This record gives sequence, structure tokens and C-alpha cells, in this order.
Amino acid sequence: MPDGLEKEMAKARGEMRRLQVAVDLACAAIRSGTYTRAECEEFIEAAREWAKKLCPDRLDLFEMIYARRMRRLIEEYARKQ
Repeated sequence: MPDGLEKEMAKARGEMRRLQVAVDLACAAIRSGTYTRAECEEFIEAAREWAKKLCPDRLDLFEMIYARRMRRLIEEYARKQ
């Protein structure tokens, strides 16, 4: 595999890993039950913005996987306002 392609793939893996860590942290915060629905929605928006910066061509995957996951957690754990 050419060096350039290898570096691109490593960079993409690193970006996806950073996004995954950010989403995992947001999910942990939501599961804590200390945030309102509105505050939890801000976590989704912040993660979405992070995803746009890191991998704008894969935003559909963010919506399909991460945003849905966080919305399910909000339904279960968000503090009532």
C-alpha cells in the first residue's frame, strides 16, 4: 500500500476514533440523569458539529448510528424539566 494512502487511512481511523470518544462521553453524561432534555439535545448538536468537522462526507452515518443512540438515551435518562 502506498505511503500516502496508508497515512490517509490512519488519519481517517483517528478521526473516527475521536468522534466515537466524544459520543461515548456525551452518552455517559446523558446516562447520568443530571441533564434536562434540552441540555442533552445540545450534546447531540455538539457531537454533530464535531462529526461535520472530522468527516463531513459521513454525516449520514452519524445520524443513523450516533444521533439515534443518543436520542434513545435521552428518552430513558433525561431529567424532566
